[in-house]
Amino acid sequence: MRDLSLKLHHYQQRSFLDGLRSVDLFIRESGLRMLERHGSEILKKYSFAIILLFVVLPAIAAKAEEITLSYTASTLTFLAGRVAIDQGFFRQEGLDVKFVQMRTAALIPALSNGHIDYTMSFLPPVDSALKGIPVQMAGVFVDRSLHYLVTKSTIKTPAELRGKTFAINAVDLNGSTGLVFQALMRHFGLEINKDVKWISAADSPALFAMVQQGLADATFLVPPWPQKARSAGMNILFRAGDVYSAPLAGLSTHRRVFKENPDQIRRVLRALIRATRFITQPTNEAAAVNSSVRWLGMSREEAAGALRDVSFAYSDGVPRNEKVFWEGIAARAKFLASNVPLTEVADFSFAKEIRAK
Repeated sequence: MRDLSLKLHHYQQRSFLDGLRSVDLFIRESGLRMLERHGSEILKKYSFAIILLFVVLPAIAAKAEEITLSYTASTLTFLAGRVAIDQGFFRQEGLDVKFVQMRTAALIPALSNGHIDYTMSFLPPVDSALKGIPVQMAGVFVDRSLHYLVTKSTIKTPAELRGKTFAINAVDLNGSTGLVFQALMRHFGLEINKDVKWISAADSPALFAMVQQGLADATFLVPPWPQKARSAGMNILFRAGDVYSAPLAGLSTHRRVFKENPDQIRRVLRALIRATRFITQPTNEAAAVNSSVRWLGMSREEAAGALRDVSFAYSDGVPRNEKVFWEGIAARAKFLASNVPLTEVADFSFAKEIRAK
């Protein structure tokens, strides 16, 4: 009983919600035998905690607000969403989150008609807002490119890319991967369609397979795929984020949510900010690796290596260089011939408010 008292005393020191969940965990760990042996004493001494466990917790769970959060690819770009679920950060905000993968073309219609509530994809919401669609970004969680230039084993230097063929996850070069491709070719002094060619592929597994099978000489992959490529004998030639700053993951929703339910936006942001900070803390590496393994089907070794490769790019809600961010949005507006005020594309006031607390 002394051990029991010490454990429950420890749980009482935690925050209210965490304490409730800790009591739940304690009961699970201790088992019903403890209740059988010391039931009357426990009921007398800890009746309030038990009432909280069996009355309050179910009520909290019952009132959890269901929302759908989408992402476009099963990569570590969107790990914050998965970790926020696994660590209970969404649940602690009273949210029951369905985390779903969705094709880029379907994102904005789904946001507009209410089939999804939020997306972590970056470029589609930006382009849609610049085209006058009422979608707005509330936060940024990856603010540098996570793409790695991966080549066949025979290609050792950027100079050897001349005359080679790239596999690109795009139908044109105006999306995220296409912009990375253009930026790196400029960096290496190569002209697309003259010095290098490109062909389209559907997704990361297809890009990987095309280089592995010799159908393409090079590609751009986002973790965990560079680690898989390295294991398969390919070369990791360059990290795009060293020369190209472009956000890849954020949080966007329909503008009506900003007006009708700003508190929900704050709660989603708070959970994702906590998740991003959690991931980037070295002491939490094992838990982040566990989430990556379960979600992406990686080995623990691959997951640990991939996390080390992406941690430099995670941002906790706001771009680390806002000047560069807004310059990029302005350049995108010019490309799309948009006259939409840039303030309608993104509003980080809620994220800044949360970070300030």
